[in-house]
Amino acid sequence: GIGMSPLMKLKEGLMGANGNLASGMDEFHENEDTLRLDFMPVYERTIQPSGVSIENMEYYHEILTPYINSKEEFEFEKKREKKRYKFKLDNRNVKKIYFLDPNVKTYFEIPCSNLSCPDMSIWEKREIERALKLKEKEIDTQAIINGYLELQNITNTSV
Repeated sequence: GIGMSPLMKLKEGLMGANGNLASGMDEFHENEDTLRLDFMPVYERTIQPSGVSIENMEYYHEILTPYINSKEEFEFEKKREKKRYKFKLDNRNVKKIYFLDPNVKTYFEIPCSNLSCPDMSIWEKREIERALKLKEKEIDTQAIINGYLELQNITNTSV
């Protein structure tokens, strides 16, 4: 065994003992939003004049304007490609995404380009996409919103 209680072993690891250096404790996030963003999935996308497309949804905000169609030069090639930027998506609500502005290293909220988009989870959205695919309908932001509203209507009338 370890010759002591697990709590004592934890304290020894954090504070140091018997010639072992202390590992200390990691910094805690004081900002809850930063902590939440750290655990969201990352998407790398180019920014078009219409905004950004993630998971069949379109997003836009004026803060993206300076980055529209920006190019990235590669050091050893004469080729230029559209620059990809980091975005985060909260699976609990696909109504908005978060853009990491590379100049200020801060995330900014980017709303769905269709402002009538309701709050919906990624799982609800994917279920709507499956239903649209079965009906052989085009999958885009408006179709997803319409599908969600249709499901809400069915839910409300069945109660």
